[in-house]
Amino acid sequence: MAASPSSYSLSVRDYDKELARTRVAVVPLTATNYTAWNTLLDNLQTGISGVIIGEPASEVRTASQSTLSAALPTDPFAQRETKWIVRSEDNTTHEVFRNEIPCGDLSLLSGNDEFITSFPVGPLATFKTAWEAAVLSPDGNAVTLISLQAAGKRL
Repeated sequence: MAASPSSYSLSVRDYDKELARTRVAVVPLTATNYTAWNTLLDNLQTGISGVIIGEPASEVRTASQSTLSAALPTDPFAQRETKWIVRSEDNTTHEVFRNEIPCGDLSLLSGNDEFITSFPVGPLATFKTAWEAAVLSPDGNAVTLISLQAAGKRL
């Protein structure tokens, strides 16, 4: 697993409402330079804004990024268009939100149902535990996993 340095990504909106992105490696984030690191990136965004005529739309500040594998899947059904739609509920606001995960393993479905709402054992239980421990709602609150739904690319 090769780790790459910290990075900064800025999306810029043009006159036609299209987005373009610039991404650069930046000084690595450490436990001791968190405040200074964010100040450097604030200054970088200001500097970029001074040399463009587009509208800064969004930014991503990444502490680190690791390449997990360059291998290809061995299963020909591993297609990015085959997705899990993950539905979660915000534990505070009770709002339901969704995420997508590509290359869903549809062998985890039972019967003719496209939904998984029970996560008793094995990879489903592992996923539920990890999801609820790490993922936050768009409002920043803890979540409860509601379901996985099999989905494909819509044409």
